[in-house]
Amino acid sequence: MKFLPGETVQLTGKFLRNTGQITGREGMSRWIVQACDCGLCRTGSFVCTNERKSAESLRGYTEAELAAHPSLYLRHINAGNLKHYGKPSVRDC
Repeated sequence: MKFLPGETVQLTGKFLRNTGQITGREGMSRWIVQACDCGLCRTGSFVCTNERKSAESLRGYTEAELAAHPSLYLRHINAGNLKHYGKPSVRDC
């Protein structure tokens, strides 16, 4: 499934069930897809979201890497675990 910048996405019910996250914050989360030209997003395998990563998860990057690739500050989610917000999906089954 293709997600375009500006679209709102959420995790699929199937992914939430398989990872034991039916209740909790992730099941209620919504993200806005961001334009990103990183290798993961170019292939369509991952989607860049508007959620900023924690400082702890950025510790492995140098200041130069972060300056050169600002999308490293944003959370990337596997596209196979996402659906368009509010729309039914076969991935919910």
